[in-house]
Amino acid sequence: MGRESLLQRMGRAFVKLVEGSPVEDASQTKQTILHVQETGTSGTEIYGGYFYEEYLAELRSREVAELWDKIRRSEPKVKMCLKAVKNPILGANWSIQPAEGTNPAYQLHADLIQQVLFKDLAQSWNQQLQEILTMLEFGYSVFEITHKLVTNDERFGTYQSLAKIALRVQKTIERWNLDPKTGKILSVTQLANGDLQTYQDLDGRFLLVFTNEKEGDNYEGISALRPCYGAWKRKNMFLKLIAIGSEKGAVPTPYMEVPAGKENSPEFTNAKKVLERYVSHQQQYITYPQGWKLGFLTSDFDSSKLRNDVERENAEMAVAFLANFLELGQSGSGSWALSTDLSDFFLSSLETVAKTICETFNRGLIPDLIKLNFGPQAAYPELTCSGIKDKAGKELAEILKMLIDGKAIIPDLDLEVALRKKYGLPKKGLPDPSRVTSPNPSVPALPGLAASEALFNSLRLDESPKTPKALITKGSDELRELMKTMLSDVGSQVIADLMAKKKRANPSQYLSLTSQVEPKGSRDYKKELQGFLANLSTQSLRQARGEIPGGKKIKLVEDLESVQLDEDLYKKLPKSIQKSIDSQVGLLTTFQIQDLLKAIYFQFNSSVTSTDSDDTVESDLQDSLDKFLEGSSVAAGAGNTVAKAVNESRSTFFFDEDVQEEIESFTFVNGDPVSPICQDLAGTVFSKDDPNMERYSPPLHHNCKSYLVANLKGTNKDVDPDGLQPSKASLEKYITLSEWNNWLSQLKKRG
Repeated sequence: MGRESLLQRMGRAFVKLVEGSPVEDASQTKQTILHVQETGTSGTEIYGGYFYEEYLAELRSREVAELWDKIRRSEPKVKMCLKAVKNPILGANWSIQPAEGTNPAYQLHADLIQQVLFKDLAQSWNQQLQEILTMLEFGYSVFEITHKLVTNDERFGTYQSLAKIALRVQKTIERWNLDPKTGKILSVTQLANGDLQTYQDLDGRFLLVFTNEKEGDNYEGISALRPCYGAWKRKNMFLKLIAIGSEKGAVPTPYMEVPAGKENSPEFTNAKKVLERYVSHQQQYITYPQGWKLGFLTSDFDSSKLRNDVERENAEMAVAFLANFLELGQSGSGSWALSTDLSDFFLSSLETVAKTICETFNRGLIPDLIKLNFGPQAAYPELTCSGIKDKAGKELAEILKMLIDGKAIIPDLDLEVALRKKYGLPKKGLPDPSRVTSPNPSVPALPGLAASEALFNSLRLDESPKTPKALITKGSDELRELMKTMLSDVGSQVIADLMAKKKRANPSQYLSLTSQVEPKGSRDYKKELQGFLANLSTQSLRQARGEIPGGKKIKLVEDLESVQLDEDLYKKLPKSIQKSIDSQVGLLTTFQIQDLLKAIYFQFNSSVTSTDSDDTVESDLQDSLDKFLEGSSVAAGAGNTVAKAVNESRSTFFFDEDVQEEIESFTFVNGDPVSPICQDLAGTVFSKDDPNMERYSPPLHHNCKSYLVANLKGTNKDVDPDGLQPSKASLEKYITLSEWNNWLSQLKKRG
């Protein structure tokens, strides 16, 4: 392509570096030097395994963990703040997300980690989280990982799991033994007393360490109670003074004047007895010489002043947790709006704590478990946390309505799934025709789509999305729902047929039953897809026509002007688009039904050999069907098909002879590209006869939202001299749909 890729330049630079010669860049004359080995360290102060980052000596010793434990157990304000921090995290939604990509095994990997973390551990996930969150008060939490082998699991067979992620209490952590070169943990020395006494080194390879505000190699982090330490000490002093003052001032001190010469008289002895009886057994009284007189000395001690100091220290501790909104109203002031703003800020800080927990699992433990069971992978599932900042139901509903009405978001399937999960609603089932109402009853649905009529309400021709990107996005969501509906029917019939045959067969015949089942409904599925893509292609043609002046006069779309929804759109479309629809429909139905059958048949053969219960087998088959419907075969198939249909229709229109006369060039458009190849090509202006157009026309990858826009004659846009092609050869690997595009092109050429 006439350009040197970044990978080629880096390789040549490395060779130069090894040979000891200067590195010359092809495009620049300056020297480039690679630095591949560290020469410095993090600078964390650690001596003999003890960290010395804290400037107060009393907070540097191992006993500081006992101090933090004392504060969290005895200080009500600290307890309140810790609860305010931990409860939203404990109540959040924790789940395992599969790795991004089209590998069907990624969902299986995620399901296995879900099983290990949420079901296999000796204690519940909620209890595990509570122990992990002790990193807040102590600055860190340490866990020792132990493995176990699970055999004959109904779904996963035999696999390596976890027996425990066992807490090693912070008060027992004696010393950190780090690698002086890398700063990694070699081992941690634990010193525990009592009945569970131990003194040994815990192997760093089997430790999971969570650190709050980690800096450099300081694995002890910074306790969330550290900023509260000064306020806690002062508050305790003020409370002692209040107690002493209250005790001294609650009962006034009696005094008595003693006449001269009576100090050793029987009367004086009797007078002292009177005073002692008044103040119980303590000698808290005063005597004066001169005349006999009894009185009381009152104290002017005012505890309210010290209590103001105590409240000030309480506020300081709340501020240390960013939880100062909890103080509003306690002093008689503070608005609801201010409390809402401060609480939002506070909840945002909690998300960073949850993120720290997720990253600790995602960077070590989860990849290691996947490698143990499946070997190294290109990507790994991840632990995620959501819902910490969720608004109340009514407030969230108002926000969503405002965003949807303002067209800032689209009420797609993913949003519905998230809301159903948040409020504990059941999964979406098939629509009930008796409950479905059309927003425009006068406009009938497309023929052949009665079974899923509700899915097409938002894709009617008179309510079409206004841009190609919006059409691709909306069409992908709707087609995914259609696929789920139709494939669910196919899968349910297969399951019913299998179970009926199983009840009539002997156990020795079970494994041969799958070869006796034929899927039903593929013809109906093809008809549904054809009607949907015809509708979609018509809308795409109308969009393209609106971008060209005089487009209404072009013969290609004249017939589409008067077409109604009750007519057969497919027959009105250009022949080339009909062929493209046919090829996509054939491709989708063939491979999706094959994948569906593989999933169900594999589960059937696995279940019938492990259980005698028909209910269990049928439940397993239904689970495998549900997972398939939520998997990449459906999601990627819908997105790729819609993107291909929209772009095919636009290209058919733009390359019509009448339209070509109006076009000067094309622009590769994607307002928010996600793939490196689309990021690189976005905004490229190229000639209408560019030889690379067929290879680099969108869609280029899964979930591609790119499309081409025609530049009319006279716009005089500067055409890229290199035409439509990536700037680096390394970007070619991101074109994941090229084989499919080429396959469809060959089908189209064959007619």
